[in-house]
Amino acid sequence: REAELSAFEPFHFCEAVEVTVPFVTARTLADFREALQRLSHESFYYHFISSRLRLQLKTNDFSNWLGSTQGLHEVARKVNRIDVYTNTLDTAREELVALIDREIHQ
Repeated sequence: REAELSAFEPFHFCEAVEVTVPFVTARTLADFREALQRLSHESFYYHFISSRLRLQLKTNDFSNWLGSTQGLHEVARKVNRIDVYTNTLDTAREELVALIDREIHQ
């Protein structure tokens, strides 16, 4: 019977449409770090969280690029281990930038 009760406010289902446009290109680790600092939350989410589903690789765009094009497999593994459940987008980005900084300054 409770399933037939009417709510005070209706629930509105929305449809999301993902549109991507090129923003900036990074060819070096320094370029990559600089671009990370300028990314919007939406772009960071797209590359760090939704890419795990989109790529079906159980990884993210950042780790994929770091490992496959830069040969930084250990850094890529550490980036992939940044916990998306206990971090905000900002703290996840800070951890990622810190990993990149350590690699640049080695």
